[in-house]
Amino acid sequence: MIDGPRKVALTVSRTKRFDGLDEDEFVHFAGRIKVAKAPVLDATRETVELFHQHWNEEKNYLPLYPEVVSAIERHLGMVPIYWELSINLFSKDKWYMVPQI
Repeated sequence: MIDGPRKVALTVSRTKRFDGLDEDEFVHFAGRIKVAKAPVLDATRETVELFHQHWNEEKNYLPLYPEVVSAIERHLGMVPIYWELSINLFSKDKWYMVPQI
């Protein structure tokens, strides 16, 4: 078990922490690379939507131990941009992803 905050391998803009990957972090990233925030947020939303869709469709068919699937889902629950966008994308279906921190 890893103690302390979970981190991604590379800094997005200001942080490596999973719990710091929110919309504001990607807006800051856009400013840092000097591009409009709209395309960055669009790409972020599209990535979250596609990952969410494919993960839910395929996770049970991937050659992964159940513990690995659980670990991935725990980590997804720590990423604000993922669960915030997941709620917005799938609320119309009355399905809500609740972060599991």
